[in-house]
Amino acid sequence: LLEPGADERLELLVDLGEALRETGDFEQSETVLTSVIGVAGDATVGARALVNRLRLRVVTDPADVGMVALEAKRVVNAFQSAGDQQLLAKAWELLAWVSWFRCQAATTEQALQRAIENARRAGDTLTEAQSLHLSCAAAVFGPMAVSDAIARCEEIRARPGQQRRIIASAVRALASLKAMAGMFDEARKLVDRHKAILQEFDLKVTAASAAETYGMVEMLAGDPVAAEREFARGYRILRELGEGSLSPDLAAMRAHATYNQGRYEEAERFTRV
Repeated sequence: LLEPGADERLELLVDLGEALRETGDFEQSETVLTSVIGVAGDATVGARALVNRLRLRVVTDPADVGMVALEAKRVVNAFQSAGDQQLLAKAWELLAWVSWFRCQAATTEQALQRAIENARRAGDTLTEAQSLHLSCAAAVFGPMAVSDAIARCEEIRARPGQQRRIIASAVRALASLKAMAGMFDEARKLVDRHKAILQEFDLKVTAASAAETYGMVEMLAGDPVAAEREFARGYRILRELGEGSLSPDLAAMRAHATYNQGRYEEAERFTRV
């Protein structure tokens, strides 16, 4: 409805590019964000599009993580000099994802804290929510003790007015953590709860990547057959979407599940992925 060159239209296109990434349309997301970067007269709009495109690159081409890290640090310095809290929040969130894909959960936590602080100052509830989402995952895989991680995720879930998307993230993390604590019945109930919440959204990437958690619960419970079903489903969907950073994780986990069933050649094939 807006004129092609209108600043408001470009701002909406930046949001569209991010939404397309969330729903798994990576090619169209790249096209939309690149088009904004090429014509944005407003430096802030162009910077937002650049950060979102870098975030997309982390998902679609993990080999570019080193380049993304350099770019993310550059934009953090630039946004700090400009005093732009919203852009700083996005840049710190991007740096958090870079650390995450380098398996540096503690560094991820530090970057997320900076992202959340800047997002709150800017009133950017979206970036705050996205940072809380990754914070739940860092609680599962990072150095935090299981009991402390459970307490953190329970606190995030119970906050008044909490967004449903973040409640889903906390529930997913709690499923893994409860399984780590040997509470398998409760963990499976949380898995069912997470699946029910995700049915409210059309987040193909999130829904497929959640197979990591569902399968992890079953592996910890000693059922590699059930775990393999979950890993295989998520892996297939992510490969179909052209996703390149989470699908190898699921391939590795699928290899672990098939190995535990004595299917060694198949396990080795998935380790090669």
